[in-house]
Amino acid sequence: AMKNKTVKNLLAATILAGAFLTAQSCQKKDTDRQETAAIAKPGEVSVSILPEKPKAGTLLRAVAAGTDGLAFKWERNGQPLTDSAETLSTTDFKKGDSIRVSLAQGVKDGSAEAVLLNSPPIIKAVTLSPAGFSRGMDIKAVVEGWDPDGDRLDYEYQWSVNGESVYSAPGPVLAGNSYERGDSVTVTVAAYDGEEKSGPFEVKAGTAGNSPPRFTSVPPVEFSGTFLYKPAVAD
Repeated sequence: AMKNKTVKNLLAATILAGAFLTAQSCQKKDTDRQETAAIAKPGEVSVSILPEKPKAGTLLRAVAAGTDGLAFKWERNGQPLTDSAETLSTTDFKKGDSIRVSLAQGVKDGSAEAVLLNSPPIIKAVTLSPAGFSRGMDIKAVVEGWDPDGDRLDYEYQWSVNGESVYSAPGPVLAGNSYERGDSVTVTVAAYDGEEKSGPFEVKAGTAGNSPPRFTSVPPVEFSGTFLYKPAVAD
């Protein structure tokens, strides 16, 4: 019985010692956290620009960590801008423009820089003429495109008849002998600025109508007496 009591006392002492060490460890962690928070100096901020890969025409946003409620200072190619809000419109900016935003707080400055990347072109409209067409009539596509960076645009055309691509017509004109009466004509256009393409812009020209018959022969200008003439006609 005496031996069992001794063992129980040793176990109790071990448990108490473990609890004491655990409490000390937790207290030390709390102290470390307090010391770390105390070391963090007020007035230090960091600033970033979103999106991370901005393009001309997009809305930029400045994000500051460590502070709030202060005005931002924006610069474009080293020149100060009047904007002081957290957002900056780049509608009239160009690719390659250098954008800088800064925020001063105390003796520390937080700032970020970004260079505007190329923006893909946009096709606003494609007009086909004539509006009504029939076999033998050329169809022309006139494209209205826009590039946010002011780049020169080239256009790629893909004509199709009844869903089949017409590879002999890579330009803005589809020859009148490329389709028959009742055929459905479509053109898909894409703009290219030298770096990126726009999304495809598809226009349905409609269905080719009936062509009126036409004379293929010419009667003589001069004749005397009775003259019989049999015209040649094609449809």
